[in-house]
Amino acid sequence: MEHAVGRRLGARDSMSVADYLMIAAGAAFLWLLALPFVRARGMVGKPAPRFADHELPAGERALVYFFSKSCGMCRSMTPQIEHLARDHANVFLIDVAGAPELARSFAVMGTPTTVLVRDGKVERVWVGSLSPAQLRGVFGDR
Repeated sequence: MEHAVGRRLGARDSMSVADYLMIAAGAAFLWLLALPFVRARGMVGKPAPRFADHELPAGERALVYFFSKSCGMCRSMTPQIEHLARDHANVFLIDVAGAPELARSFAVMGTPTTVLVRDGKVERVWVGSLSPAQLRGVFGDR
């Protein structure tokens, strides 16, 4: 009785071109999913593009919230940001459809994107929805 050593039943000797194309397509898809996070977070530490008509005093923080009216997560998060804006003067809501150049200057590729600016520099970037507790924590409100 002869046994096949080192071979599994049904195993192929090599991968086809289609297999390689599927792997490449999967890798490209994963990169496209990660790209908004990578680009937006690359802004951290860089000077913030001008986004308001007034200069922030030294040490002041500003929260810049980018949203889209067609975004489901934005529709649930925007009322929370509006509530925060009533309590803090340095909260800015930016509709990406109305200000595409500004969104591009902040490297926004997806909504919602929230940017914390301090001393004229981007301190932190969140891509995706934030909880009410996270939003209050940005300004030290607990």
